[in-house]
Amino acid sequence: MKNSPTPLLIEPIKDHQLEAAAHLLCEAFNVPAARNRQELKEQHGGLTQIFAAARDGQLLGLVRCHKFMNSLSVSLLAVDKSARGAGIGQELMRHAEDFMQREWLDGKKAYISLEDETRRDNPASRFYERLGYQEWPGMTGSAGQPLMYKWLKP
Repeated sequence: MKNSPTPLLIEPIKDHQLEAAAHLLCEAFNVPAARNRQELKEQHGGLTQIFAAARDGQLLGLVRCHKFMNSLSVSLLAVDKSARGAGIGQELMRHAEDFMQREWLDGKKAYISLEDETRRDNPASRFYERLGYQEWPGMTGSAGQPLMYKWLKP
């Protein structure tokens, strides 16, 4: 009888996962781990929530979302190279969107914005479009990648 895989657990990041998260971000974005450690602790004003995806205690990905006044954003999404292509990024995004919709919309419609970093190394990537995001015409983020948005309803 074949063992079924251990389920992926997505929950708010824990302090003991921060070091692994800093290294995961280093690999994903080529930013020094020390800078990532600081970035993971910053709140950026408003509300911030980071979710970690883990299996068997190993951190496989993370997503960070923000609420500032009436705007929502996703500022980090990273998946370990060994786990890419397995749907973890999609699951993290769905989890973050469900959380923002449930906890932060306050009965109002709002959009989520993000910078499409998937296009940095792969200009043909359509990862976010497959999740229902659209390019914001003429808008780019600080790294020059397209800004994307998606409307959420309560």
